[in-house]
Amino acid sequence: MERKFLEGLDLDGKGLKLDKERVDKIMAEHGKSVEKQKKTTSDLEAERDGLKTQIGEITAKLATFDGVDAEALKKEIETLKGDIATKEKDFQEKNAERDFKDVVKEAISGAKSRPVRSRVLKFLHLYNKVGIIIKDWGT
Repeated sequence: MERKFLEGLDLDGKGLKLDKERVDKIMAEHGKSVEKQKKTTSDLEAERDGLKTQIGEITAKLATFDGVDAEALKKEIETLKGDIATKEKDFQEKNAERDFKDVVKEAISGAKSRPVRSRVLKFLHLYNKVGIIIKDWGT
């Protein structure tokens, strides 16, 4: 709103005009509402700009997934889980075998006579035939 508009306003059609004091009060109130709207507009523009930035970041992140087959990823994850389980089982078996070897080596080296050692080795070979795999014992 412009001051000239208020000063030139004919209130009754007979030339009655607003005095300067009333024009000043109207302009002051109008100024308050304009400033309030400017602040609201500024806040909304800042929020809009922040949202635009977020949308840009999210769009860039989504672009990295273009061409990715979710089902293939799920299958690969399951395959890798199976591989981990297999490797864990192998690791446990190797540890058990190593521990068993160590116990047997201690028993053999602790045996003072040759016949005792011979019996332990025969016992181990029997177990080997039954299904316990005994590899290089180092004896």
